[in-house]
Amino acid sequence: MLILENLVTGYISANFTENETAWLVGTAYSYGGEAREGHYIYKSLVSGTNTNKGNQPSISPLHWKKNRPSNYFAALDNVNLTQTQNADKVEFTILGSNYDAISILGIDGYSVSIVMTDLVTNTVVFNDTQTLDNKTGIIDEISYWFNDFDFATTYFSRLPIYSNSTIKVTINKLGSTAKVGTLSSGKTLYLGNTTWGVSFDMESWGRKVVDEFGATELTHTNSVYGDTYTLNIPSTKIRELQRKVKQYDFKPLVFIGDETDNSLFENLVDIGYWEAVKMVLSGPVNSTVNITKKGLI
Repeated sequence: MLILENLVTGYISANFTENETAWLVGTAYSYGGEAREGHYIYKSLVSGTNTNKGNQPSISPLHWKKNRPSNYFAALDNVNLTQTQNADKVEFTILGSNYDAISILGIDGYSVSIVMTDLVTNTVVFNDTQTLDNKTGIIDEISYWFNDFDFATTYFSRLPIYSNSTIKVTINKLGSTAKVGTLSSGKTLYLGNTTWGVSFDMESWGRKVVDEFGATELTHTNSVYGDTYTLNIPSTKIRELQRKVKQYDFKPLVFIGDETDNSLFENLVDIGYWEAVKMVLSGPVNSTVNITKKGLI
């Protein structure tokens, strides 16, 4: 298993812009009105029409509520629910500095391509394009015409290490809207070998209302995945791993349960944080680590 902490804070270039209306100190906003400050959209909480004026959103919690990231920033906010969107394709370039991996989650597209260029020699050192369609359910002519096509929503790849590079990412969905939920790139940390027996659960944040006659009304909001992993590690690495776990405690991390190329399990990639880490000194050679990961919406 690997973990990846995102080190990307912005783009060198992108085919989308921060086009939401910026907050202006001299403009009066009505209740429910929206304005952008920095990379976030705020909603006015002051009742009435044209009643909220001169209150800077980021420092005025009684007047404004942070509502969502801008479309430009949505792929960098460590939240899958918010997505950067653009017609036909989402394309951007980031700066790499000894980054050894890239992960993209919450993808809505037909393919993803990564081109990495070494800026010292100005040569392409990594070029990968993957189609996201899953045809495993297509076994004959009937299933071809009547089965829904399934598309992978995750991408993960190891990168060659260069101290000064650019990484160009393209999500293609020609004829529709391409979307990206979470981009993460940086330096991975190896935790141990993932064993069979990974368990998955889903926690729903929907609402259930039952009236006096027993009729049930279900309102869907969202849900998160919670996974439990068992790792094998050398016993001599337990103390070192304890220090690393503490260093990354309560941080948004990408968990890569299977790092093999062309993984049959979409690399078991998800973003979240560890809720619990239990280490057992099983013997002088090998020991066991149990990780309970809570996903982020």
